[in-house]
Amino acid sequence: MNKIKKMAIYLLIVTTGFSVFYFFFDGISEDFLPFFIISLILFIIILPDKKKKASIKKQEQYAALGLDKQEIDFFRETMSTAKEQIVAIEKNMIYTTKLQAIESRNNTVKIMHGLFKGITNHPLRLHEVDQFLYVHLPSLLELTTHYLEINQQEIKNKAVYEAINESAEGIDQLCQDISQDYATFFTEENEEAVTDAEHAKK
Repeated sequence: MNKIKKMAIYLLIVTTGFSVFYFFFDGISEDFLPFFIISLILFIIILPDKKKKASIKKQEQYAALGLDKQEIDFFRETMSTAKEQIVAIEKNMIYTTKLQAIESRNNTVKIMHGLFKGITNHPLRLHEVDQFLYVHLPSLLELTTHYLEINQQEIKNKAVYEAINESAEGIDQLCQDISQDYATFFTEENEEAVTDAEHAKK
């Protein structure tokens, strides 16, 4: 535990003691509130940040795999962008029954999250999923957004309905492409596991 956190804990104990003292003797008075506010601030400072700890742990794991700081930063930035796109696609997919049907048929949301998790666990395989990260995800986000825009038009003519159907077909194809990305990634992972096991037996 670093010195700053130790000092924060000590001050928290002191200010909490004063807060309790003034509360019992004076209630919520002008003397009570400053100590109470300071106590809250100190509590927030020393409260463990689980996300930060998890992030540090991940960085340590990536470094152990041989990635330098620049490579780790690039990987984290890439995956952060992918996460944002996945969340946006997931939201788009629930807006119309047509998109819900496409998603349900291809199990797209679950597959996207599963592949995302697989990539974060195997950062050295980032180059194997370039189609998923740089083509299929952004294209699916763009196409689902476009589909919702044209579908929300109040006046629809033949051209609009054709555009809606074409977009739906494109979305369905991209969902299939992502399913193939998932299958390829985890098939190769299983093959590597089998190969490693065979080498271990020799």
